[in-house]
Amino acid sequence: MSDTAIRILFVSPDKERCRVARAQLAKTPHRLDVVIEASVKGAEMSVGQSTFDAVVSDFRLQDGTGLDLIKALRRQGRLMPFFAFTAEDWAGVSLFSSGLSDIYYVVNIPDAETQYSELGAIIEQTVKQRSGTKLAGERWFKEIFADSEMGMALVSTDQQILQINRYLCEMLGYTEDELESMNFDDITHPDDRLVAPEVSRRMIEGEAKSVQVEKRYIHKDGRVVWAAATATLIRNDEGRPMFFVSQIRDVTDQKRAAEALRRSETRFRETFEAIPEPAMIWRRTPDGFIVLDSINRFLVNQYGDEVTKFIGVKAENIPLITPRVFRIMKDTFDTGGRSSYEMPEPLNFGGRDLWVVLRFARPIENEVLVVATDITRHRESEAQLRKEKEELSTFAHMMAHDLRNSLQRILSFVGSAEMGAGEYSQEITRTVREIETLLASSIALADAGLAVGKKERVDLDALVTEVAKETLPKDVKLAKDKLPVVRCDMLKARQVFQNILQNAIEHAEPTQVEVRLEYSQDGASVLIRNDGRAILPEVRAKLFAPGFSTKSGGGRGLAIVKKLVDAHGWSISLDPSSATTFRLKIPQSDL
Repeated sequence: MSDTAIRILFVSPDKERCRVARAQLAKTPHRLDVVIEASVKGAEMSVGQSTFDAVVSDFRLQDGTGLDLIKALRRQGRLMPFFAFTAEDWAGVSLFSSGLSDIYYVVNIPDAETQYSELGAIIEQTVKQRSGTKLAGERWFKEIFADSEMGMALVSTDQQILQINRYLCEMLGYTEDELESMNFDDITHPDDRLVAPEVSRRMIEGEAKSVQVEKRYIHKDGRVVWAAATATLIRNDEGRPMFFVSQIRDVTDQKRAAEALRRSETRFRETFEAIPEPAMIWRRTPDGFIVLDSINRFLVNQYGDEVTKFIGVKAENIPLITPRVFRIMKDTFDTGGRSSYEMPEPLNFGGRDLWVVLRFARPIENEVLVVATDITRHRESEAQLRKEKEELSTFAHMMAHDLRNSLQRILSFVGSAEMGAGEYSQEITRTVREIETLLASSIALADAGLAVGKKERVDLDALVTEVAKETLPKDVKLAKDKLPVVRCDMLKARQVFQNILQNAIEHAEPTQVEVRLEYSQDGASVLIRNDGRAILPEVRAKLFAPGFSTKSGGGRGLAIVKKLVDAHGWSISLDPSSATTFRLKIPQSDL
């Protein structure tokens, strides 16, 4: 290279810079032959007519930029080093960002002699390095071939193994001598032996420069080794095929994992189809939409086109998917948790109104299984139970009416009788009063029952105000926070507050009753407090027990309160404070 002049194409619209560059480069100790052009078009013409070892260019040219010139040269297949000669940092960044190789960024400095002397040395060094690239490339290839962490092989065009690396020997269990004496078909699975000839044909005929395939090899011990193989055809300077370079990566573990996942998904699909209830699989698309992916055999057999027409439809466009159901599905996709939701209204399927509970689970990433359990019979049984309870309550009231009449007649007879033994008259009267008390308690229990009717939104503030007005004497003050609207059985909730306030009046004789509100993460608490006599410690533990009362003749007021509160799914307790304070906890779902 030292005996041959290095030809440089210098491209700049600045005539003074071109003059200085030619003069200074001629002074350098390097043999540099400089040709001057001012535009992209002129540079393209010069390169087309002559051979250059390097190009030095300003960024801004007469008809474009240095970046335009780089791309034009690359389109012609000219791959000589390119020196971007500019003082603008952003221009250098633009050149580098083009993703083209052999581009160098040179910053202007005031000292032209030093500038061009250093530039000439850099150009000479770069050109010399390029001339040695072929030999260096061969050495680097041998090192990469030997030390690669994947299988590599040189294979003749007739599939004879020419050379293999250590990794491929270990991957297939053979020694290097054993493999190099074999044909590639000898280590290929019989079902995949037609792959290699087709891949070779495509590359030899110029359809592809390299081809990637997935195929099976046979290990020396007979087991199957799955591999991802990439083959590249190497040609000589005349373009004739020489041999193939194959890169072979063992993917057996990945294939086994994929097969296990496929079997798992198959079992899930089979189970899904066998579910004896309506079941749906919802899928989340890459753009975040939730669509109905499939429905099980039960749904198809029961409802046919009525439901199959929704497959592939977005959830928000399906009438049966309420906003609450959509939110639960989205949460299930996001968290992978399991949940259930009882639809507040019946769903109409095939002309029938069905009450259902939806159960949600995410068995597979980006898929949610929803199973609809029909609870219509359970709901009908509940309705029948409520009807029978109402009939029992009606009967109890009728019986109580008749018994009260009889008891009143007894009391009347006792009062008008002229008996000398007044103590017997008093005893009879006391007994009758006890019977009346027990009768009233029994009716209250019959009215309370175990079932709570349909929950509806009730203004608890208005309800408590009305109950307090009816229950509390005029000399007992009421201090109350603003209470929220809640979901409850209004009649049963009214009975709860009536019994608590009545209990306070009868047992504590307060001068003030407070109703306070406290919020927490899981709901709200209503505190009913009075300033009357405190409840004795020995009484607290059995306060809500059925039949317990501090009154003679028994009583069931707080036992009824406990039953009604539990039936709502709420809870009630007595705070451990000096003032009697009942704490009624209402969950967030009923607020």
